[in-house]
Amino acid sequence: MMLEIETSPIAKMQGRILVVDDDPKNLLLATDMVHSIGLEVVTAANGEEAIQRVGESSPDVILLDAMMPVMDGFETCRRLKTDPRTNHIPVIMLTGLNSVNDYIMAIEAGADDFMNKPFNAAVMQVRVKGFLKTKRMHDELDEYRHFLEKRVREQTEIIQEVQDVTIFSLAKLAEYRDPETGEHLERMRHYCRMITQRLGAQGTLGADIDEEYVRSIFRSSILHDIGKVGIPDNILLKPGKLDSGEWLVMKTHTSIGGAALGEAARRLKRGRNRRGFLDMASSIATFHHEKYDGSGYPDGLAGDKIPLEARIVAVADVFDALLSKRPYKDPVPLAKAIEILREGRGTHFDPMILDCFLNSLDEINAITTRFADKSNEE
Repeated sequence: MMLEIETSPIAKMQGRILVVDDDPKNLLLATDMVHSIGLEVVTAANGEEAIQRVGESSPDVILLDAMMPVMDGFETCRRLKTDPRTNHIPVIMLTGLNSVNDYIMAIEAGADDFMNKPFNAAVMQVRVKGFLKTKRMHDELDEYRHFLEKRVREQTEIIQEVQDVTIFSLAKLAEYRDPETGEHLERMRHYCRMITQRLGAQGTLGADIDEEYVRSIFRSSILHDIGKVGIPDNILLKPGKLDSGEWLVMKTHTSIGGAALGEAARRLKRGRNRRGFLDMASSIATFHHEKYDGSGYPDGLAGDKIPLEARIVAVADVFDALLSKRPYKDPVPLAKAIEILREGRGTHFDPMILDCFLNSLDEINAITTRFADKSNEE
């Protein structure tokens, strides 16, 4: 249907309008109307071409004829409004039909407005101007949202870095009391992350291991011995074998560390139910000396009753302890350390976790080399 346009003066504005109509005369008239208020015009002759133009030109408003070949305006509008990339673009449906059903179809398709042909150009221009303002507000809000998301990411990274440094410093409280432990904490966290990633890749533990779990164990594992701050120096640094009484005191480092971290986790939650890295840290500190056959401490847990993170840390901790110098022992060779670990399969260590660790010797050697104690390099 031929458009009949009545002109009226209106302020100049900026923007890009997509006019979609299969009648070349209608396209020309609409183009003149849009140009008269300073807007750029892009045209299309049918719905399929319109969707292509939207992807190419990113219009601010779409004037869409309802009745067209190839793809009518109702289907075109429906596709634009169901696509998250284009559903924010205002669509004004134009039609020579006047039935209520056509109006309902346009609204159901997602049209933002509906005008009958012939229309008054001044009215059309006012409506276009209004939708241009709406689109600009959307774009400004979207830009601001992206800005806020970027700032949140940046601030989150800063907070994460501060937390990581604080956690590492806290862990060092225990390690500094034993100066010969060197890079033990770094090796530990990297061993644990490597094991956890391998286990996750195998898929045998299902939803137990996800990216958040991997991040948490990397952060939490270095707090495994934080409870040693509560152990007297004459026991912690004793060069010889501990007697039975001293050994009972030494074993309390698991309960001390677990209780302290557990209290911190509870204070941090403040009503939230999601498990955080401090919950995991408390679990690790408490249970990393449990053994798979139930002969460990503090609670004599066995098998899967031992938290997964504690079973992972148990392997990494014993391995690194075997290779490290301590006040009461010299380091053992790598081959001997692996032999000791194998002997503990199914008794001290979870077989699945141990096998995963021992099948990753290249990565283990890389971590050991990267974080070698300086004293061992001299």
